[in-house]
Amino acid sequence: MAKAKNIGSYDTIDNSAFSVEDTISITADGDEKTAGLPGMAWVIIIATGISILGGKGILGFKVSGLAWFIPLVFATFTIIRNPGQIRFPLWIWMPWILLLVIYVSVSKHPSLQRTVQLICPIVVGVAVSISSVSASQITGLFKVIKIFAIVIVVMALFKTGLLLTGKIPLVTGLAAESMTALLLCCLFAAQYAEGKHLSLYWWSLMAALPIYAMTRTAIACAGFTLPFTFAPLRLDKRIIFLIVGLIIGSALFYSPRVQKKMFYSQKGKISDVTEGNVADSGRFYMWKCFEKRIKQRPWLGRGTGAGETFTGEITDSGLTYPHNDWLLTLYDMGILGTGVFALSMIIASFHAWRMARSAKGETRSLFFAGAFSFVILAMMMVTDNIMVYASFFGNLQFTFLGLGYAAVGGKEDREERNEEIEEGKEELGIGKEEMG
Repeated sequence: MAKAKNIGSYDTIDNSAFSVEDTISITADGDEKTAGLPGMAWVIIIATGISILGGKGILGFKVSGLAWFIPLVFATFTIIRNPGQIRFPLWIWMPWILLLVIYVSVSKHPSLQRTVQLICPIVVGVAVSISSVSASQITGLFKVIKIFAIVIVVMALFKTGLLLTGKIPLVTGLAAESMTALLLCCLFAAQYAEGKHLSLYWWSLMAALPIYAMTRTAIACAGFTLPFTFAPLRLDKRIIFLIVGLIIGSALFYSPRVQKKMFYSQKGKISDVTEGNVADSGRFYMWKCFEKRIKQRPWLGRGTGAGETFTGEITDSGLTYPHNDWLLTLYDMGILGTGVFALSMIIASFHAWRMARSAKGETRSLFFAGAFSFVILAMMMVTDNIMVYASFFGNLQFTFLGLGYAAVGGKEDREERNEEIEEGKEELGIGKEEMG
């Protein structure tokens, strides 16, 4: 029995043939050959967990920063070692990557870190797609994700002090953790639509985290993931879930905790939200400033990093992001860059959806979830800085996609090898007959 590779000595993945040596076991020894996960997938899951745990960091570097940088290093070495085994559709993102490289080259503002953070999830997805992944490994992934979901909830309750005080704080500081929960909502919603009825409970657990965290846009996004999932859910169920979601959303809106969070007067109506009379933490002011400057240079923008500099100027604080990634991208890269990014997301979503239509088993759920995750990304970009949260959202999002492409590509490779073996046997049989 081969021993599973230790994560501490993980280097790169040898994909010349599928072997348990390239995986880390998640089950008993007897199931080791069918339940391991690629080392790169484990790196991302563990790094995401460390990001959520948080901490003071090491040598002046934040934990969340290390949690995206270290996986990027692993991913880069994996790609360098196995450049001919990439199954991820990198062509979708190449225009965006090239544009980022051009902009960082000519920008007059500090922009290298932001550029690398934006490219990081794509590199991770490419690296994960190099792995040899079987259907049973994808099934094992969902087991790990369920454990991971429990860990996220426990850490959230611990960090906010609920487990110690028994009190729910008004401000939780769990915005980043809510982004991870949204991604898992996409996954469990797709599983439920695919006939895994118990996944509804797991979806509910993850959908509850943004509510607990009081992240307003994330709450709406979580509610969208089930009735609007790209997976084949019946129309009547979609309508039921949408109605239930609206009822729960209305009840939450008028709850004391939400009212205190939403309005400076601690009391308001839905009409106040549509009119913009909400506690916005200065967002509306920043957005107006950005919109005014964007109109001056709409097409090409002002260069990567310019938006961060401008945010610091108008807020006169250490704040560097305007809590609106669409405006930030427009400010930095203009309509050109924003359009390229939006188009890349649309194509990537459609490509994953099309792959899901032809995939089988749990791999379908991965593709459906990956496809819909771009909808959630686009929605969260309206009020948050999710693009640079590679540690909490981007890396895990592209890991799911990379595993899906790896599973499909690995199946095709195995079928091709089997065909070659059969052809070899036939030729050998013919040779023996001729010799006889």
